[in-house]
Amino acid sequence: MILVILDAAIRGLVLALVVWAGLVALRVRNVMAQKVAWGLVLAAALLMPWLSPLAVHLRRPVACAARHQCCAAQSAACFRANSSTSAHRRRPCFFAFARQ
Repeated sequence: MILVILDAAIRGLVLALVVWAGLVALRVRNVMAQKVAWGLVLAAALLMPWLSPLAVHLRRPVACAARHQCCAAQSAACFRANSSTSAHRRRPCFFAFARQ
């Protein structure tokens, strides 16, 4: 349990640093915009222990060459070949989704 909290704290700190760098880089001087940004950082940091385990179940795109016979260079030919088969394979071959 302590590792989940420590992980969430580190992620929250990284998020806060990214938002701070963005506010400085974009020279945001509007107090309301800053307040909204920091409020969202606070909300995300508080929800991080519950949202981090759910992020594992998100689907991520992976390259086709790792999962199919065709590669990105042959994606058009692969798409034409797969379009005549079943409906679930009617997508460009260079992107597939997998649970990781």
